[in-house]
Amino acid sequence: MFEAIQRLGDARAKGEDGESVVFFVGRENYPVRWREGAAYPWGRAQVLAAGTDVVLVGCGTLTSKVIEAGQALAAEGLKAAVVHHPFVNRPDIATLGPLVQGCGGRLVTIEDHQVVGGLGAQLSHALSRAGTAHRIVSLGIAGEFGQSAYVAEQLYEKHGLTVARVVEAARQLLR
Repeated sequence: MFEAIQRLGDARAKGEDGESVVFFVGRENYPVRWREGAAYPWGRAQVLAAGTDVVLVGCGTLTSKVIEAGQALAAEGLKAAVVHHPFVNRPDIATLGPLVQGCGGRLVTIEDHQVVGGLGAQLSHALSRAGTAHRIVSLGIAGEFGQSAYVAEQLYEKHGLTVARVVEAARQLLR
């Protein structure tokens, strides 16, 4: 958020409009950062763990699910590349392309919004345009709107946005 606000302030100081940025912020207390000392370059994904079997990509609060899924897969002897991709509409193919290629084209995404037009769809389209062969399982909301819950985790459970489902999706691609 700081980076986005700073970029907007810099643009306004130059007499420019700056780009629009949307923040989705819930009530829960999620981690401020996924690793200490991490850099947050604008428009770039963060590789949180290297792997050679499957790429797991989370966005925002669901990044913790791919981190845990990567750890669960590691306990089974599988190596997952774990990625936080905070920009839904700006696929970082420079980062993700080589990871997906190195994992045999296997990609799992998890997002707390519609799958249609969401992070997984954006990444798959961009990878296809770049000529990167891949198979993808995208976990997200399948056409339902207007739901609320006391805590987000209740909706995550309802829609299958869980660590277990990420692990299951990874295993599906590894078959």
